[in-house]
Amino acid sequence: MKNLLATTFIASTCLANTGLSVAGEFDGWCFPATACTGEAMPIRDSSFETCEETCTMRDPVVVNGMDAVLYRVTCEGDWGSPEPRRMFFIRLDPIDGKQRALAVSQAGVEELIRCM
Repeated sequence: MKNLLATTFIASTCLANTGLSVAGEFDGWCFPATACTGEAMPIRDSSFETCEETCTMRDPVVVNGMDAVLYRVTCEGDWGSPEPRRMFFIRLDPIDGKQRALAVSQAGVEELIRCM
């Protein structure tokens, strides 16, 4: 019981120090429109769509000392089986009062936009 309480305290302290609460933290951010999507694609309930797939963000791990979360992202499309990925979602310090966020994956870095 003491170990469980200690673990809970440490985990809650780590989360509190990052400024991120994790659940739905990136809801309201969108991936920018592309030629394929034609419109910005929002993150809602820890999932998002791309041109040909729907992706779910799972197993969040808060990165200590940063406003960042590592997710296991699973994407499924009409092409078949789910494709597992790992993605960092990072909130950046505001510039000129504007909050910014990035999505970082093995495919590259994409700046998210506020959409909701």
